[in-house]
Amino acid sequence: MICAKISGAAKLIVVGGPARRLELAKRMGADVTIDIEDVTTVEERTELVKSETPRGEGADVVFECAGFLPATPEGLGYVKQSGTF
Repeated sequence: MICAKISGAAKLIVVGGPARRLELAKRMGADVTIDIEDVTTVEERTELVKSETPRGEGADVVFECAGFLPATPEGLGYVKQSGTF
């Protein structure tokens, strides 16, 4: 996240859990955190991510760092049409 900020990322959105990891993400530069324990559906999380992006189009770049196979299609839903996953 620090490298993304240094490289000019306008907004860093972290989706995950548990809450203590999200607090660490905030300390490391995350602008927005979405706790999967509080926001339990993929649809809700996708809507929240998109609502944090310009024109609601989705993220320019999405990194999947969980190593959890079901997170891949969810992450693809966060990225805008011309974005990078």
